[in-house]
Amino acid sequence: MMQHIDFLQDNYTIQPYRKKGVSYSNVIYTFDIESTSLFDFGDHVGVFDPSIPNNSYLMPDLTPVRGYDQIPKLVCPYIGMFSVEDMVYYFRDMRDLEKVLTKIHNKDMTKIIYVHNLAFEMAFYRWLWIKYPITDIVARKSRQPIQFYVPYFNVIFRCSLRLTELSLARAAEQYTDIKKKSGDLDYDKPRHPNTYLTDTELGYCEYDCLTLYKVIDHFRYEYGSVKRIPLTQTGEVRRAYAAIVPKDHVYKMQRLVPSVQEFKMLYDAFQGGLTHSNILHTNKLITVPVLSEDECSAYPAVMAYEKYPCERFSFINPAHIKNYDPKEYAFIFDVTFKNINSKFYNHYIPRHKCRILTNEVIDNGRVASAGELQITLTDVDLDLIMRAYTYDSIRYNKVMVARKGYLPKYFIEFMLELYGNKTKYKNVPGMEDIYMKSKQLLNSLFGCSCTNIVRSTVTYEHGKWHEGALTDKIIRTKRAEQRQSKSLLFAYSTGVYVTAFNRARLFEKILTFKGLDEDVVYYDTDSLKIMNGEKYLDLFKLADIEVDRRIKLMCDTLGIDYELTRPKDPKGIEHPLGHWETDAIYDGGFITLGAKRYAYKKDGQIDITISGVGKGNEIDGYARDALEDDLNNFNEKLVFDYEHAHKLEHSYIEGQKPFIFKDLDGVPYKCDWPDGVNLKPTTYSMSLDEKYRALIDAYIEKTYEDVNVIER
Repeated sequence: MMQHIDFLQDNYTIQPYRKKGVSYSNVIYTFDIESTSLFDFGDHVGVFDPSIPNNSYLMPDLTPVRGYDQIPKLVCPYIGMFSVEDMVYYFRDMRDLEKVLTKIHNKDMTKIIYVHNLAFEMAFYRWLWIKYPITDIVARKSRQPIQFYVPYFNVIFRCSLRLTELSLARAAEQYTDIKKKSGDLDYDKPRHPNTYLTDTELGYCEYDCLTLYKVIDHFRYEYGSVKRIPLTQTGEVRRAYAAIVPKDHVYKMQRLVPSVQEFKMLYDAFQGGLTHSNILHTNKLITVPVLSEDECSAYPAVMAYEKYPCERFSFINPAHIKNYDPKEYAFIFDVTFKNINSKFYNHYIPRHKCRILTNEVIDNGRVASAGELQITLTDVDLDLIMRAYTYDSIRYNKVMVARKGYLPKYFIEFMLELYGNKTKYKNVPGMEDIYMKSKQLLNSLFGCSCTNIVRSTVTYEHGKWHEGALTDKIIRTKRAEQRQSKSLLFAYSTGVYVTAFNRARLFEKILTFKGLDEDVVYYDTDSLKIMNGEKYLDLFKLADIEVDRRIKLMCDTLGIDYELTRPKDPKGIEHPLGHWETDAIYDGGFITLGAKRYAYKKDGQIDITISGVGKGNEIDGYARDALEDDLNNFNEKLVFDYEHAHKLEHSYIEGQKPFIFKDLDGVPYKCDWPDGVNLKPTTYSMSLDEKYRALIDAYIEKTYEDVNVIER
């Protein structure tokens, strides 16, 4: 059972890790707090009330209703937990974290404290970071710290969420033999530092720190010390890859660091995965079976057999484009189209990447047509657009070229080893660690390749976040750092092309498979969901043959064993890299309302995928229950209520004034805590944008009635 921090002992004698004259403790420290989110209802302060509407609105008689957007938000932390190895201590006076840090302070030994979602706890202790300023902050953006250092106490705070990219419960399942407790602490009850906590509730609080300790202990064992644990999930694969690259690899990568103007072109050309719904079938319930085809390890596949820029880009006169063989050179184009119109129902050009866009027709974030459109594209994207759209003219404003080739042999072999382990050891007793590690590293490879080497500056001073603009000066400074970096493993241009090749792999099926433009219902990164799927199975087999041909060519060119690209699972079934596999057949209906919003019934069970809505679980309830087992209820009028949305709205509070509230036992308390994060349950509406709805209706009018589709 937990002990009070008055009994905290920090006398472990584990051998420290020393680097560059600095000693780092190899003891695992963890920290966590629990808090109550509150609301000032005027006549009282209380916890969330689901009977109050999410937003303010006017009644039919014009009487204003005060919704949560007008109700002041408050927060009160009520217990803190701090562990030293597997011993957990607690404090109820929340300012005692200062006392804890004082107790463990050692001017000759830097100590690392792990917090699962450091952004949350950091926000509550803004006053502490003002009193004891922090330095060396690592953050991708404001309010999202990965690590920071507190010089006064000689401690480093690290975010374990960024290391695992999993909830604490999921991380416990993957890395430990214990299970995080759930359901033992009702977050809907108001609590404060004087609230009595039961042994069950204290056990829940204790287990959060114990669980995190076990997770970090797994990594400490793997990397030999706490200090050597990578900061992020991609950091793990970087370290594994760095261990096998030849000595001249970093030098080669340094030579590929782009100039300021090259970087800006590459940055503008970068796009993510292709995710969209076919406008013909959006907001319609499809009653025939829908086939879901998935590409096997899509990103590793294109990283294996496609060719990438292998030198710095050079700007050329657009008139000289024809002098460069597209089989040998990669291109980045800044182009302007006039009167561009899609020839297909599925639209490719992302609106948010267009710098000039006039008289546009937008299909859920994708451009269907425009009077004028300026955008920066890879040659891969431009080829797709020229096949998918008509246009009156195209002007090449800027053009860059670079010779291309396969990625290094040692990289591809490293990737194939991970793919092989992931395939061979799935569900094999005794090989769980190798399987999970290989799967994690393989999934992280793409993230490493597309990491932006130049980011805007993020700082934290005097309790305030500052995020500087991405200026030429910053790009120039970061570029100089990269040119001298001894740990540079990937070229930024590689990531730009990995996503481009993967988008092409998906979208070219729509352009080339006759009828697929009408029959595809939804697609996302490496998956196609198709009506009348039986018509296309042979075509997918032909696509697999082409992938095999290209992979064989790569293997022959680089001298790689072709069999490494087609490992067998424990049942002896071969899984060739990049092949299409049938993931599922939705036999009870399928409906989509746009990107990342769809529902289906399979084997009599409804399931949903909605960005912004959690799926739920046995304890909290499932979001799909909001459909009441009827896909017809998945429509633009559907609103996932507080119970089914499983969505929390974060409100950062700074300079909170003292207030009084009563806990679940009716005990009053004056909270004078100044900062924190209010977590408010919120709803999620499936409504459609008016322009998008009008466009859907327009396409319905243009197409013939299909007996496979029920129109609303």
